[in-house]
Amino acid sequence: MTVVNTGASSACKSWNDIKVDAMQQQVTRLQMRIAKAVTGGKHGKVKVLQWLLTHSFAAKFLAVKRVTETRGRKPPVLMASAGSLRRQSTMLY
Repeated sequence: MTVVNTGASSACKSWNDIKVDAMQQQVTRLQMRIAKAVTGGKHGKVKVLQWLLTHSFAAKFLAVKRVTETRGRKPPVLMASAGSLRRQSTMLY
């Protein structure tokens, strides 16, 4: 009987094995391509590039890294009181 390995690759054994700089570079490159397509009016290309960005391992990795390494700090929205949020929203209109 042969065993077929499926699922995530086991190339990276640890969170620290992933090269963060390379991941950030990939995400930045995609973001720059999206911005260039928006200014060029290529809406189809924008949609494709956005899909690529949201489904890429690099973007998911950076999002998880950002959330898990906050060291217990609350997001700015959660720290603001309801009154200050109302004042900010009325200032926008």
